[in-house]
Amino acid sequence: MMRSAPPTFPDFAWEGYFWATSARLRSWSGYQARNGPYGSVSSKSPSDGTVPIQLLREGQSDNRPLSSDEIALVKWAIESETAVHDAVVEGLFERYPTIREQYLDFFDFDDEAEAKKVLPKLQSPVELKKPVGVVSMSVHSIAKDGMPFIGVELGSTWEVEHGVGVLLHGAKVLEIGGADTAFTRWIVRKYVTKE
Repeated sequence: MMRSAPPTFPDFAWEGYFWATSARLRSWSGYQARNGPYGSVSSKSPSDGTVPIQLLREGQSDNRPLSSDEIALVKWAIESETAVHDAVVEGLFERYPTIREQYLDFFDFDDEAEAKKVLPKLQSPVELKKPVGVVSMSVHSIAKDGMPFIGVELGSTWEVEHGVGVLLHGAKVLEIGGADTAFTRWIVRKYVTKE
């Protein structure tokens, strides 16, 4: 009987445009479960921390096998999940009062209860578990100083169409914007060339 080789960790599959895997990142457990279409809420129960992860390359249909360097970038993101999570949450919490003010003006809520549900007042970063959840994590195949560029796409109660994206180099937040901030290559490229 022939034995098959043990699976490599993480175990990747080609998804047509990128290599994909998933990992249970405990730092993200307790947030909204955002596995529905376009990052919509997929369960009334909170997430168990399982996060879809994609390795993004320059060419969208580049399905050649992953290199050991690319796998190492994804492993770095998984093993550094706490630092990445904390940076994302602290960066978003810092920006949230401005976001909240802009969206309250934009939505012009008639019902105060609905405004509190969509844009609750937050006293600490941990309270972001109520209005957001992870849709996916993108690890870009580009590295700088041995650390990957990581994009975290979040679904939120206030931005159901465009989502929220956070781009990091290692565990340092570079930009916060719409969901595309997490996976757009030209945004990453501008930080690769910065000294």
